[in-house]
Amino acid sequence: MSPPMGMGRWVAAAVVGTVAMAGCGGSSHETASTASAAAGAQPGATGAIPPNAPPGLRAIAGRVLRAGDLSGFAPQGRRTLGINVESWVAEEGLPPGEATAEKARLNSLGFISGVRERLAPSGVAPGEAISIVVRFRTPVAARTDLAREVQMGQARRAAPFAVSAIPGAPGFGGSTGGNTGYNVAFADADYYYLVGAGFLAGSPGAPSRGALVLAAQRLYARVRR
Repeated sequence: MSPPMGMGRWVAAAVVGTVAMAGCGGSSHETASTASAAAGAQPGATGAIPPNAPPGLRAIAGRVLRAGDLSGFAPQGRRTLGINVESWVAEEGLPPGEATAEKARLNSLGFISGVRERLAPSGVAPGEAISIVVRFRTPVAARTDLAREVQMGQARRAAPFAVSAIPGAPGFGGSTGGNTGYNVAFADADYYYLVGAGFLAGSPGAPSRGALVLAAQRLYARVRR
């Protein structure tokens, strides 16, 4: 996807600044990074799945965060709906070579469909958040994708943290360059999930790491199979 320039490009485990984010590629998943106050969000927009969306896509539409899952945040703006690898990767804005490699990777894993949803503050809380779900053909593929996200987090030195009540779920993130971001990823059956929140370090009322973990736990309790 090509998010507004103020947001930077959210990439796996990147809790670094906007400039560094823009130079990182190789993943069609996005994670928490900077904390522009929901740049590009459209007030009042719900991100609802259109009535003519393919049935397979509508089936996973409810597998992202809802208003109230992450305290102070609600879905806003346009959802990214991926009905195939091409449409999913096209909105990432990757350089041609990276886009080709990412399409090949997702095709090899058996990508079926995906939804990216952005969440913005519903009150005075700063920052922004994201919720992603991708369905693959097999549980093994979903776990393989999860393992890759963990590896990318380690490569970018995102600090790991424990996540209880979600089997095998890694948490990763921290603060650098004046920005703070936290992410939780997990795989369940043939689905991969990621939730993240980013904000300027020290912002009053910013979501805590515990609040993001709680949001992930609420999502897991709702969607686990």
